[in-house]
Formats: sequence, C-alpha cells, structure tokens
Amino acid sequence: MYHSALLIEAGLVHGEVITDGNGQPAGTVTLRLTWAGHEFLDAARNNAIWHKATERIKKSGVDVTLSLLQELLKQLLKQSLVLP
Repeated sequence: MYHSALLIEAGLVHGEVITDGNGQPAGTVTLRLTWAGHEFLDAARNNAIWHKATERIKKSGVDVTLSLLQELLKQLLKQSLVLP
C-alpha cells in the first residue's frame, strides 16, 4: 500500500490514496499507468541499458532519485541509438 501511494504521488500511476484520520495512507486504488509510468518502464525495459545505468550509479556511490534514474536511462538509450 505504501509503495502504491508513492507511485500515485509520483505520477507514475493514476489512482487515489485513501487516508486515515491522521492523514496517513490507509489504502489505495490504482487504475492504470500514466504516460510517465509507461515512459519509465520503456526506458528500463532493455536489460543492457538497465545494467549500464545501475553500474554507473553504483560506481558513483551516491543516492539517485527516480527522476535522475529516468534521465540516465534516456541518455543511455539515446547513446545506443546514436542520437544527440
């Protein structure tokens, strides 16, 4: 449930977070992936690209946000297609 709430809040899935009296997530309803959710999965789908991205992150030794990970995946995909 917590992770479903995060996916909704991040805009990766359409849905609703149902909160308790203290404003904490008590449940979620997920409907479908958003366009951003599809784009992230498409960028992460290629095993070779995913492996390159995770290796680069490990070597850097820093924590990476989801948006930064997505940008790195896109960059690696562009490089594999020889795009600017």
